[in-house]
Amino acid sequence: MKRKNSLFTPHITVGQGTKKFLKRKEFIMENISDDKKMKKEIAGYWDKGGKEYDSYPGHGMKGDDEKEEWLKFLKQIVPEGTKNILDVGCGTGFLTLLFAEMGYNVKGVDLSEGMQAEAIRKVKEGGFESQVKFAIGDAENLEGEESDTYDLVINRHLLWTLPHPYEAVDEWLRVTKPGGCVIVIDGDWGLSRSQWEEQEENSEKKEEDDSDYSEELKEKLPLYNGEHRPWEFIDREGYEIEIVEVTGPDTLERRKYADDAWIGNTDYRREAYIIKKPV
Repeated sequence: MKRKNSLFTPHITVGQGTKKFLKRKEFIMENISDDKKMKKEIAGYWDKGGKEYDSYPGHGMKGDDEKEEWLKFLKQIVPEGTKNILDVGCGTGFLTLLFAEMGYNVKGVDLSEGMQAEAIRKVKEGGFESQVKFAIGDAENLEGEESDTYDLVINRHLLWTLPHPYEAVDEWLRVTKPGGCVIVIDGDWGLSRSQWEEQEENSEKKEEDDSDYSEELKEKLPLYNGEHRPWEFIDREGYEIEIVEVTGPDTLERRKYADDAWIGNTDYRREAYIIKKPV
């Protein structure tokens, strides 16, 4: 898979479905109760961090310079004719607020009530209530959402924390209108995490962090530990897929937060995977 700078024409490929043999059943839980247990832990983790999430570099919006770069980038990748957008795993409303400011109608869905409470607060402060709706929901199972509904389904920093990322992308495509797009904005965080932990280990012993996911949950997230790449769960036979590097925002954040333990010590970069749903 080639990387392309977002200032130039993105790499366009037709998915081959080459990774569909990934023993996907490994990532499907043996029973529903186990799945519910995982989702409860995930939601609980983000509920606790909702109010602090935006304070971390690369998470929330820190300054007009970052906002400008993200608006510029989104204008590059959002297809013409887009009106209705579903922000899956909307969190504290990072993309939701930007799209509302750009004039789109947006619905934000998130599993975490704590994270979404921050998003709702910011939407009210910005005066975007007429454009934005919210719902608590599972990104892997969009119950209540009809098929072929949205011009664009998008998410940012979500894929890595899903137990069933391949099935999640299928679900996002289901609710996308024919001719519409699914856009996944993410980094190879599993690989970055390995780099970060290796450096940390070389400097001093890592202390136990009870705020992180449990070891049991980590083992069930395919993209958590760097054993798999995001593309493996996005590639689909017959779908046109564009891959665009998040060059502007990434370059700015690497410069601003060079001293940050995560950004400064990993191969910090993101890509937007744009999957076009056939008409």
